[in-house]
Amino acid sequence: MKSTFRILAALTALLFPLTPSRILGAEAPAQSLCDSTWPRRHWYFDMGDGRELVPGTNTTMNSFDKDEPHQPINPYDPRRPLAVYDLVRDHFVPRNFWRHVKRAVGHFATEEEALAAKQQVWDAQQPAHLRPLQSPLWSPQTSFGCKVVMTIRNEKVYFASDWMVETAGALFFGQNGTCKNGKVTKTVVALGCDGEKKLFSDSITVDCSSEVTTCLHPIGNDAIVIQHAYSEEEGGTQLDVRTWALKKKKRVHKLEWGHDGGPDTELLSVTDIDSDGIPELTFTQADADTPHKVMRWNGKTYADTKK
Repeated sequence: MKSTFRILAALTALLFPLTPSRILGAEAPAQSLCDSTWPRRHWYFDMGDGRELVPGTNTTMNSFDKDEPHQPINPYDPRRPLAVYDLVRDHFVPRNFWRHVKRAVGHFATEEEALAAKQQVWDAQQPAHLRPLQSPLWSPQTSFGCKVVMTIRNEKVYFASDWMVETAGALFFGQNGTCKNGKVTKTVVALGCDGEKKLFSDSITVDCSSEVTTCLHPIGNDAIVIQHAYSEEEGGTQLDVRTWALKKKKRVHKLEWGHDGGPDTELLSVTDIDSDGIPELTFTQADADTPHKVMRWNGKTYADTKK
């Protein structure tokens, strides 16, 4: 029973990690960032602006009649997929003038899905030229030390990505691909702090039935550990852990590990066990309290050490 509890707890932490990412700003200390609850970009129909976000609140005000009482934000409700909702762009980047709140309809994964819904539902009510739009790039952070401006050199990365975070002195963009021939590819693209120079891209391809959770673990401004965790159809959890040196723009360590959920499961975790700001790779038996093996960063790669 004890080992079963430890396995469930460990797998839950991997797939649904609790992180401080929603309150991080660029000035915050380096911490792990996981995308398990971050929204993906979606397609919607724009029904016009007309409202503005009231700073510091969860309410909106009429853009043309300031005396009108404020209204609470009306979020998207999946139970009413074609109801009008407020698309608040306060968490989107670049953050230039995102005070306007879009009145939106629909929350579609692809443009094709949006167009199909338009033909079925709206053509009799809306102008034929109404086209779906894609929601902007999202970030859990509210401020940035790096240059966050879309340019001709980086616009492809901005348009293709679902989220962006700043950590380890660089910008990281997460891209969730679409299912093709039973497979889907997730990619993390790293840009330098200038917002334009590409450092590297890290990709993982899995079955379409698998949901990949990606976590970023910075090693100062020298390197980044990218951890991909996903469930396999036959059971268990797979971890792909890659470490990239930022200045060298190359991968310096890779580890693939499986958690099958059995009583002899050896659990891999990316954890800063000594609170020095540098994550370790720890290996712990499901029924043990402390790791029996620890891999530490030696300035160039991860190597075996004593606990």
